[in-house]
Amino acid sequence: EEDRRVREFISKDHDDGRLLIITGSAGDGKSALLERATRLAKGGVIPNKRVNMDATSARAADEDYDDRLSEFFELIMENVRSRSGRRSALAINYGLAVSFFEFSDYGEEYEVVWDALQQSQVEGDIEDHQNVDVINLSHRRTYNTHPDEIGSGLLRQILDRFDPTHELSPFSEAFEREREACPAGKNCPLYYNVRQLTDDQVKDRLAELFASTSIIRGSYLNPRMIIDRISRTLMPASIRDVPDHEVCPVGAAVENGAMEVDVDDLLWNTAFETIDTSTATASFVDPTSRTDFTTDQEILNWSVYDEDLNSDLSNIQIENVTSRERIRTLLRKRYLQPEQPHMDSFISDNPTFREFSSALTYFTSDNQEEVVNQIQDEIQ
Repeated sequence: EEDRRVREFISKDHDDGRLLIITGSAGDGKSALLERATRLAKGGVIPNKRVNMDATSARAADEDYDDRLSEFFELIMENVRSRSGRRSALAINYGLAVSFFEFSDYGEEYEVVWDALQQSQVEGDIEDHQNVDVINLSHRRTYNTHPDEIGSGLLRQILDRFDPTHELSPFSEAFEREREACPAGKNCPLYYNVRQLTDDQVKDRLAELFASTSIIRGSYLNPRMIIDRISRTLMPASIRDVPDHEVCPVGAAVENGAMEVDVDDLLWNTAFETIDTSTATASFVDPTSRTDFTTDQEILNWSVYDEDLNSDLSNIQIENVTSRERIRTLLRKRYLQPEQPHMDSFISDNPTFREFSSALTYFTSDNQEEVVNQIQDEIQ
């Protein structure tokens, strides 16, 4: 929706002098949204000097930053006020906007712009506030909170981009090249982790895991955070610092003996480490932090028939793994890739969580009546 709105704003040669502001926090994708729309727009494109993305990449306000932003407003404000001439667009971090407008005279000089930005903090997107439009990406929902669809949306779509077999993935060519040339072959933990992400069920579960954790903590997952979480799941810190190699440095380090593969390098464990299972949240989302009769029975069976425990991770060579480490890894693996019905209990199946996420969906939905029809039983 945001892509469409920005492209429509800049794609035609309007003569109304309108200003579009894309705001939000660091990592919301403000510059990426505006840059892509500008690049893909057909027809009359806003001149480069009227598209300002400088104020989103800056990490802190400085005199040069203030001067550059002031010059931009001096160029466009007469058009905004007179509702005539070329359109303009600005991507700006809201924190830097506060610094620019609130702690200087610019708030009065460009009162129209500052009023629209402040209004967007409460209302989200603003349309035609004295010829200023605002898209506040901090109000964007990056995943569905409906208990039957939790994690779907942008979060799930980004996971698809990391799947090298997906048609829209930017990693397909690199994956094919390194899969054939990786010195360690199937014993490469990076290859092992990426291969798990080719399973739609695993991607669905990861999306649920990340979204559920975000809901429980009341934290916001913006695109940069999502990308960072997936990246650290596939390539944890333990396998990043390896010597350079022409193909797959991780596999080369394993083959050369410079690195020993550990169960903590595998996706089944790294996914939980990225959400910090040392906190109280762990008891809700990590199967190793809670227990039930069927899980206890399964673990006891593994202690008797340990060939099941060993064979499950036999497709990657790992030395010196204790039974406890294998049990922890296997519990998490079956949680993210359920193979037996009684191992299929996920956080989104919890009745209390379903009630909460149903209510959250209702109160944050633009169409509450439709949501009530979908999840009426849950809310009751």
